[in-house]
Amino acid sequence: MKKYSFELKILTTGISFILVFFILAHTLAPSVSVETLTELIVKPQSVPSFCVLIDPGHGGADGGASSDSGILEKDVNLQISEKLFAIFKTLGIKCEMTRYDDVMLDGGASSHKKMHDLKNRVLASEKYENCVFVSIHQNKFPQKKYTGTQVYYSKNDPGSEILAELIQSSVRENVQPDNTRQTKKATSSIYVLDRITCPAVLTECGFLSNDGEAQRLSEQSYQKQLACAITAGIVKFLAVNTAQGE
Repeated sequence: MKKYSFELKILTTGISFILVFFILAHTLAPSVSVETLTELIVKPQSVPSFCVLIDPGHGGADGGASSDSGILEKDVNLQISEKLFAIFKTLGIKCEMTRYDDVMLDGGASSHKKMHDLKNRVLASEKYENCVFVSIHQNKFPQKKYTGTQVYYSKNDPGSEILAELIQSSVRENVQPDNTRQTKKATSSIYVLDRITCPAVLTECGFLSNDGEAQRLSEQSYQKQLACAITAGIVKFLAVNTAQGE
């Protein structure tokens, strides 16, 4: 039921999301015509069958990072992912999530649960044609001074770096103007990006180790800002790929 409960929120937030999207579209996609973006939104059946797969990191027994005040990464990941999902549904773009609830994706394994969880996230990306994989995470570091979103990309598909750059730029321009971080190619330490074959990124939205940023990341309004900015980067990626395929 939870999957549908937050999907129903689209009915009351859809108009505002669309308005925000068009504002971002004019700002972020000068090389892509408004007509192309409109076609992608209004007639998704006329473009390649992209599926944006949103991956809320961690879940269940795996809480991920946590702030000093007790904010859990798994919760923030799911909350931001739900907002992304709602926006894409409103825009008429096919979207799924690897998890809709506070669970691990271990398939009921009795041991090595984390490894099964990671493998199942990779397998989920293989279920959809033209999958674009976006994993949502939060960062943590021993020193509290660090802040800001940073996007990692998979080496296995050339589109991954482009997708990462578009998301990073969108967040910087619309939410975090002082963010000077650059995208990074994922190493083998990021299991999912190391093994996935479709365009794939992991977005570290911010640092739970920074008290101020942790508080912002837990706020609905800030989560919506991040979700809109991330969406704009992804949609530009889809639009560019659609235009190139015509």
